[in-house]
Amino acid sequence: MEYKKALKKINEFFEKCPFLIFSISFICAVSIILFQSYLCIFIFFLSLIFYKKYPLVIIFFLLGIFIGYFNLKKIPDHYPLKGRGTFEILDIKENYSFGRYYSYKIKLKNFKTENKTYKNIKASISSKKRLNATYLYKINGEINSYNQYLFFKKPFITKDRKKAFSIFEIRYLLKKKLFLLLKRNIKDKNSYNFLHTLLTSNNHGNFIPYIFSISGLSHTLAISGFHFGILILFFSFILDKFFSKKISLIFLLIISNFYFLFVGPIVSIQRAFIMIQLFIIAKLINRKYFALNAIGLSLFLMVLINPTSLLSIGMQLSFLASFAILLMHPITNHFLSRFIKDRNKNEIESFNFLDKIVYKILIYLKSSISISLSVNFLIFPLLLYHFNKFPIMSLVYNLIVPFLIGILMLLLLTSIFLSFLPIISNILFITLNTFTNMILNMTLTFPSILQFYIRSKAISINFIILYISVISIIFIFLKIFYIDKEANDFLKIV
Repeated sequence: MEYKKALKKINEFFEKCPFLIFSISFICAVSIILFQSYLCIFIFFLSLIFYKKYPLVIIFFLLGIFIGYFNLKKIPDHYPLKGRGTFEILDIKENYSFGRYYSYKIKLKNFKTENKTYKNIKASISSKKRLNATYLYKINGEINSYNQYLFFKKPFITKDRKKAFSIFEIRYLLKKKLFLLLKRNIKDKNSYNFLHTLLTSNNHGNFIPYIFSISGLSHTLAISGFHFGILILFFSFILDKFFSKKISLIFLLIISNFYFLFVGPIVSIQRAFIMIQLFIIAKLINRKYFALNAIGLSLFLMVLINPTSLLSIGMQLSFLASFAILLMHPITNHFLSRFIKDRNKNEIESFNFLDKIVYKILIYLKSSISISLSVNFLIFPLLLYHFNKFPIMSLVYNLIVPFLIGILMLLLLTSIFLSFLPIISNILFITLNTFTNMILNMTLTFPSILQFYIRSKAISINFIILYISVISIIFIFLKIFYIDKEANDFLKIV
């Protein structure tokens, strides 16, 4: 009886976020076909138990099988792969690490080898020549692979023909204009490089990514829901002063679309973009927004479009970190409330000025600790698997630096928005430069004596799948039975 009651409550949970379980079923099937992850069969059967609308779960699983087989034929089974073909440019990055050179993300429309012709393979090339994205190019060379990252080494490239239009060339030119604006107003090289990275996700060198990776802050450089949230906060503050709520939401929808086109379809950006679109649309049509359902839908759409993106480190970390925040953070925050209690409005109003400040600082620290613990607890084995180490001090830095970067981004957007006013913009850019230097110095002066790492090379992908599955199930149970004040039912089941 208690078992049936528990299953009913789990089913009610997934009724609110059906795409979460649909996407799990779908990626299980894709993983089985493309990557031979047979442990996913067990996860699929669990999804059938947890959700009573199992025919839909089976349909998504079968769709995953079909998509997996369809894409299996497109994936080369060995590297290096020598041949020739035609490509278009999808993204352009300008780098200055060892003199100026350009990094290009390309899509091979066709690539002919001795035995087979492949289509729509995505890879990367580097060149000192500036290639115009409005052209198609012919390429002759060898595709190499490193951790699923495909690249050419010194290929022979010639122009093929001009395209009618290229959003990629326009994107590069707009990012270049933003970079020159920051360079003109910010004197410190590292500062304007860092600020440009925050808004565009483009690094102009290896220094900033390196110092942020040492302290476990690399995620702050990759545009995600955090950056989209700051952008929406900034523009909603302005729009709400002049327009009704509905008109403001329509403008925010348009702005978020333009920003997505500006930064480009990087994995973490795609996820954040889909979720922010669903959030704004839900507000527009007065529907309740379920973030766990939105993350499930975004995962399904992204894997449907590009199944091999499951192998992307950015994809794995982006979704797992977001999933941890949405599922685990409320539970860890609830637990930490035993030590730092939430107060109601009347209690807060009774505080004196100093007490209010202390209370807000404590609440922020509680939330930051909760998010940091939730995210790192879930992605910890994945970080060890990919990087073989985990920086302990990242737990401390992630309590402070993301908050400072949030303030920095608001200041940066304000400075750009008012750049047409000379005196005001000068004051803002000077403040921006000082604040940016403070953050970079804080990160750069990371004491070497405190650079402790947990290291391991023995973690397998099957262990990671099992670990994430078990932790997710435990926290789903905790969310249903503990947070919803049903602790007794949970204890009886256990």
